[in-house]
Amino acid sequence: MRAWQGDIVPLHPLNFEVEMAREKRITVRLTDKQFEEIERLRGDIPKSEFLYLILLDYLNREQELVKELQRIHTNCLKKCKAYRELHGELGKIGSNINQVARALNIKRLPAKERKVLLDLAVETLSLIQDLKLKLSEERGGHTKESLQ
Repeated sequence: MRAWQGDIVPLHPLNFEVEMAREKRITVRLTDKQFEEIERLRGDIPKSEFLYLILLDYLNREQELVKELQRIHTNCLKKCKAYRELHGELGKIGSNINQVARALNIKRLPAKERKVLLDLAVETLSLIQDLKLKLSEERGGHTKESLQ
């Protein structure tokens, strides 16, 4: 392969061998303006090699884009799983607080103490509901307005 001038270096993604026989042909029709732009950009690089490099660069970028999308998808799945687990744990905590509130109503505590504990339980349940709603909104689920 010939030595390249300047910053132009042949890219060979997809494990193409430099010496691999190129038997397939692609024919492209261009406008005069498109042809002039390619001529200007390629300089002294032969047209077929210049267009081959452009195609390889496109394929390389396509592969990188697919890899990035796969990485984003994997991260999203991990976050969604964590959100579901956290949402479930918050539900269990809320259930426990409800049980405590029921027990407080049954037991004969002084009214003042019972009211303080019930108010605390209600406030905690409200905070848990807000957290669950926020998690749902972040996942693209229900909003407070859509639930009303």
